[in-house]
Amino acid sequence: MIMGSWKKGFYALIAFFVPLIAVVTPYDIEITNYLRAHSIVGFREFMAQTIFEGDPPGGGDPVVIFIIISLLLYIIGNLRKAPEVIRRWRPFYGFILATSLTGSVVMVRLLKFFIGRARPRLVFGEAGLPFTNWYEIGPQAITKSFYHGSFPSGHTASVMCLVCLLYIYSVRNGRKEREWVKRFFLAIPILAYAALMALARTMSYAHWATDCLFSIVAVWAIAHLFFYAVLRVPEVMQRTGGGLPAPPKLWELRFSLYIALTAAGVIAFGRGSAELYGGWGMRSAIMAGLGFIIAIAAFRRGRLLRRRALGL
Repeated sequence: MIMGSWKKGFYALIAFFVPLIAVVTPYDIEITNYLRAHSIVGFREFMAQTIFEGDPPGGGDPVVIFIIISLLLYIIGNLRKAPEVIRRWRPFYGFILATSLTGSVVMVRLLKFFIGRARPRLVFGEAGLPFTNWYEIGPQAITKSFYHGSFPSGHTASVMCLVCLLYIYSVRNGRKEREWVKRFFLAIPILAYAALMALARTMSYAHWATDCLFSIVAVWAIAHLFFYAVLRVPEVMQRTGGGLPAPPKLWELRFSLYIALTAAGVIAFGRGSAELYGGWGMRSAIMAGLGFIIAIAAFRRGRLLRRRALGL
């Protein structure tokens, strides 16, 4: 029942957000400039800072603490003498970590690298870089975009990792009507937090409005697919709770690391190929070749690990 109905939720997510992005896209510049003109200085600085980067406490701290706690519980759950309640929820902690790594790091860096969209401050500032839509290749693609690209918003993507909490109610035993009500009221503060981060990043001219909106959609979609289709968390938790053999230890974390390695290989291949296009060079050829090998090898190892863990 659970595994057979997950597609409806995914289609509903896409059906809501895709038209929303389509409506916002033509007014991306106007919305971004409006938010900048009405920005609250203290608010936008607070949302960008975090104690984990040497700043005072800020808006980025709750999600980092959430991920750290999930990592600790995940590690404890893989220990031989772990408490039963933690061991039972280990697949869920692994789901949080895999979604966080893939959604807020891999997806963000991969798209930044290849899209290369210039940030608003570089478009309207002295740099004078050209404006491009979120679906177009920008002026910083491949060369300077890994850290500096505007699309998508990494801060907003990180906050959206909290959406994993909504899926607690997909593995709990309770009345379906009540679970949906609880999920709805839990979604409100999570989406409000993501909206505040999106507003702050747009107000600071660090991102366009569509950068942040896309991050909200993409991370939620990744979480939904990971929970039901990729990691199959409900199925694994039922199997573990029923006394059947548990999947290999730390497999969710290892699987997400293989995804990261695959993305790193793709980035290296893209960078090397771009340099080769501009002129032949041994370093570029080696980078492209190694990137291709790493991407293929990591993808195959990750697929094999998943098949073994899920008994496919």
